[in-house]
Amino acid sequence: MQGTLGIESNAAQPLYLNRFVTVGDVKGYVQAAPTGSGITFTIYVVTTAWLTLIISAGQTVVVATPSQISALSRIPANTAVSIGITAVETTFPGANLSVFIYS
Repeated sequence: MQGTLGIESNAAQPLYLNRFVTVGDVKGYVQAAPTGSGITFTIYVVTTAWLTLIISAGQTVVVATPSQISALSRIPANTAVSIGITAVETTFPGANLSVFIYS
């Protein structure tokens, strides 16, 4: 998601995977850190919230914890995976969010 961030239900085009995926790691990065409070984003599988992460104020990265990863379900093949930004700071919300899901 390029540019200054804002609350958005479909912040990026959905991704469709061609096979079942067991997730090994999830990371989120911003080029410009938020100030005041963090960026909260949720990854959805179809319309179900799958994982919510927060990039804290002044930080540029968040990594899902091992307990978060172990609680995740596999992502089915040919299923929409999307991202929603659910909370941002109004002073400066951060910019240029990238989210990576590793198998």
